[in-house]
Amino acid sequence: MKSRSSISSASPNVTTGITEKGCRGSRGSRYPIHGWPLTDEPFDRSRFARKHEEEVLGVSITVSSPEDTILAKLKWAKASGGSEKQFMDALRVYEVQFGKLDISYIEEWAAALGVEQEYIRLTKEAETIPEDDSQPS
Repeated sequence: MKSRSSISSASPNVTTGITEKGCRGSRGSRYPIHGWPLTDEPFDRSRFARKHEEEVLGVSITVSSPEDTILAKLKWAKASGGSEKQFMDALRVYEVQFGKLDISYIEEWAAALGVEQEYIRLTKEAETIPEDDSQPS
């Protein structure tokens, strides 16, 4: 298994990753790791500025925020002619992270990226449970 630093040096434009094919779980299963090229576009600069560190299987990796993952997936879905896989990935992130998302950030960038219709569809199809502040975390 390659370390994050060896991947970063081999692929300097990929902002996340453990190996080229994913990371191996304790029982030999693979978990896919997706990366997006970093460009000088305003969205990529914003996405990169909002990245944060997470620990996965004892390895620290840099990951995009949930909002940026949703937007990147919607952008990819549209660019690929309506990929349902990318749309469903964005939808699941939205559902799991709902209540913690910066909705105004998503709406602003959805308009800027030209994925407003995809975002509207996502919000209509999402099955969300409002966060209840009275429940212990």
